[in-house]
Amino acid sequence: MNTGFSLRRMAAADLDAVAALEQAIYPLPWTRGSFDFELHENPAALLWVAAAPGGEVAAYCVAWRLDEELHIANFAVAAAFRRQGLGRRLLGHLLAEAAELGMGSATLEVRTGNQAARQLYRRLGFADVGMRPRFYSDGEDAVIMQLAALPRVEMVESRPPGHSQP
Repeated sequence: MNTGFSLRRMAAADLDAVAALEQAIYPLPWTRGSFDFELHENPAALLWVAAAPGGEVAAYCVAWRLDEELHIANFAVAAAFRRQGLGRRLLGHLLAEAAELGMGSATLEVRTGNQAARQLYRRLGFADVGMRPRFYSDGEDAVIMQLAALPRVEMVESRPPGHSQP
């Protein structure tokens, strides 16, 4: 499982590792500058990383507070750490924080072909609510997914061992 991993807010010291992970995973990655902007310039951004026991960034998430809705803008788990529950734990933590901040729902876009991610989001309660044709610059469509009601904080693993308070 994901024992020994810690969840913490993304920091400037994480930017190189996050950008490298982004480059390794996505065909059209965000730049380091994009993550830097979210971290330092976007007051609506919530940025989290999951760190392996040795401190290595194993996963990250960038989300935006849009009034009463959370929009998950970017999320990734390193290939070596997939299928261990880490992504579910990180997203569960993010959703719990959003509920604590008074948000009532969450949305995201995901590539139509990314079945593993779509399955994870469905397990968290997200449902397909629409499509964005040719959303990605390579022409692939995006599925819009929504979690219509954020789970109550006590329903989500919101305080795992090693958690840092916001």
